[in-house]
Amino acid sequence: MPELPEIEVSRQRLDPKILDRPVQEVTVLDEGSLRDTDAEALNKGLVGAAFTGIARFGHFLLLETAGADGEPGVLLLGLSPSAAVEQVRPHEDPPRSTRLGLRFNDGGGLAVSDPRGQSWLTFIRDESTVPELGPFGPDALNGAIDPDQWQQALGGRRAQIKGVLLEPGLVAGLGPASADEILFQAGIRPDRKAAELSAEEAERLRAAVAPTLDKVVRCQAKPDQLPRTFLGRALAAGEAACPKCGGPLEKRQIQGRATRFCPACQH
Repeated sequence: MPELPEIEVSRQRLDPKILDRPVQEVTVLDEGSLRDTDAEALNKGLVGAAFTGIARFGHFLLLETAGADGEPGVLLLGLSPSAAVEQVRPHEDPPRSTRLGLRFNDGGGLAVSDPRGQSWLTFIRDESTVPELGPFGPDALNGAIDPDQWQQALGGRRAQIKGVLLEPGLVAGLGPASADEILFQAGIRPDRKAAELSAEEAERLRAAVAPTLDKVVRCQAKPDQLPRTFLGRALAAGEAACPKCGGPLEKRQIQGRATRFCPACQH
């Protein structure tokens, strides 16, 4: 399932390929995926416009546009774990689960697909039209996580630390696999209560967030390219032994999700 690293890799790959290409046609295949907009407004905002940049925040992609009149806009995509944003070559059909399809003047295109239909999108002309997205902390990869606020946020929580990491109000964009890897690299059990972490442990965990995600992104989010000391590489290969100490990995249900960790390396 795509998580922040996969979305960031997609953003980097798309960026140079879809910029400065005017949109010729917009096809909305699932109007239920539209939020605070409709197909007519989407066509008005995108047809004739060209993408000028792609940004990411958490699991959101923001495709910045400039119309023929120079008026800016943003196509905001709220991506679910099953979603993908893919380039479509000329004369190539978009994926079956496409929710929104774009065709450029040169014949190529872009498809936003989601087999589960949980993603959504909107077109924004100004900040007053941004839909309610909820509270978010800094981006887990690129944001500046304040050490004092981090310590304070964890200190008041009796919930298990993995569950706390998945809350977007702490950091934006973490998914279950990313949280497991960060906890593994920090040497902290996922079932520990957040408030029980020492100041040193909490800081060690904070310091592991961005570098761990950055390494996954640099490896193109491919498990077999990750360092041998990464949990994700071992799990993808079907291994049951810890990639650091060689001991057996333990499996538990945390927040309703299967979680693997090393009881010897994570305390």
